[in-house]
Amino acid sequence: MRLLGFLARYFAWVQRVFPWAPAIFDAMLMLWALTVTPRRFMVQERLWNQILDLTGVSETSHRYGGREALFQGRELCHIHGNGVLDFILPKGVDVPNALNTHIHPHHVYPNSRWRTIVVGRTLDAVAVISLLNTIREQRCIQGSFADTDAICDAV
Repeated sequence: MRLLGFLARYFAWVQRVFPWAPAIFDAMLMLWALTVTPRRFMVQERLWNQILDLTGVSETSHRYGGREALFQGRELCHIHGNGVLDFILPKGVDVPNALNTHIHPHHVYPNSRWRTIVVGRTLDAVAVISLLNTIREQRCIQGSFADTDAICDAV
């Protein structure tokens, strides 16, 4: 996590000069995770596929490297190649007790509503999916796209 924060703070200019640099760096992170920690990598991939199975969630590439899950055209969460999952925790959404020890302040914006979960073998994937589903449902109820998006009717 510290590495991503360091790179984002001091090497953000690289992205402006070489727009493909974050994607290449993230691919290296994924390769490292696959070869050094293959079990954790498999947990990470299983969790990501479960996130994409949520109603109305689609995938795109994240501007700072990694993969981004979109809901209603807005970012629901994103995951970096090393298993760092970032998301915005809206006010009023309670964190399941199973995740209390896994959720940390964001690695770049610690004083924001962004939160980070480092995916590992001990992570309760059901609790993560439940939390992200709650955030997704809240967007349907209170989000700026709620009245125009047909997906919200399915929730």
